Amino acid sequence: MTKRKRLDPEPCPALSPRAEAAIVRLAELLGRQIARELHEEQNRQREQKDDPARQP
Repeated sequence: MTKRKRLDPEPCPALSPRAEAAIVRLAELLGRQIARELHEEQNRQREQKDDPARQP
């Protein structure tokens, strides 16, 4: 049986408001990028389904 690593019981240092805002902004941008890529992939699949001659 292997030992599991335990998280350090000490809390992480507090983030500055500026750092926290930057993290939130990056998370929003990443979410938008993922949504855009999923939407593009769905469009590609829809186009291939509608027009089989366009398949690679």
